[in-house]
Order: sequence, then structure tokens, then C-alpha cells
Amino acid sequence: MKALKIPFEASKSPYDPNLVVKIKQGDEDIKAVRTKKISLDTYNKETEEAVVKIEKGNFVTHEEAIMEFRIH
Repeated sequence: MKALKIPFEASKSPYDPNLVVKIKQGDEDIKAVRTKKISLDTYNKETEEAVVKIEKGNFVTHEEAIMEFRIH
């Protein structure tokens, strides 16, 4: 990679260190009751409900959501 001047870092771990940090933070948040886990069934149900709403045109764009957030 030196010939092409492409930065390259070798890692002994197959995982992205930033991902590992985020996963550990999530585990700590769950233990501290700052968040909660949901079951796969609940996740799938909520996802299916969201898809139905979107297909019916019941959604906002990212820009609209940002504007709504700024108002409140």
C-alpha cells in the first residue's frame, strides 16, 4: 500500500474499535436503566407498523423532522 500512498492500519481484532465502544456503552446504558432491550418480536412488529404508515404516506422527511425538533 506504500506505493499507492494509501493509509493502512493492521489490527489484531476483526472488529472496529469504535463499534466495540458503542456496544459496550449500550450494555452500560441497559444496566443503568437508561434504555431497554426489546424482543425480536416487538422489533419486527414495530418495523412492520412503521412500513405500513410509510406506505400510506404517513411520514415526514428528514428536513421536516429537523425543523420540528428545532421548534420544540
